[in-house]
Amino acid sequence: SVIFRLNGLTQFKHPVLLITSDNKVKFSYPILNSVLRVGKIIPGEYQIKILEDENWNGRWDNGLYHIIHKQPEKVWDLNLKVNIKGDWENEFNLNLNK
Repeated sequence: SVIFRLNGLTQFKHPVLLITSDNKVKFSYPILNSVLRVGKIIPGEYQIKILEDENWNGRWDNGLYHIIHKQPEKVWDLNLKVNIKGDWENEFNLNLNK
């Protein structure tokens, strides 16, 4: 299991925590408060990103600029890496900055 303690959430609009590996989203979780508990994640090293989910659907939307001039949703690469270990209670304090 993993516990993320998140500081600096107020600067993001409808944040979703993206847990990525090899530039692919492995897990995503809407952030509703400053403590996020995640049940099971495959052990490994992951990079943390934040999605500003404008339409609340829980995933990144690429926009429709050529049709209605809607920009893609923003994803912030925080340059944060976490190493999740098996059979441990993993806890991370993350300071989020754009």
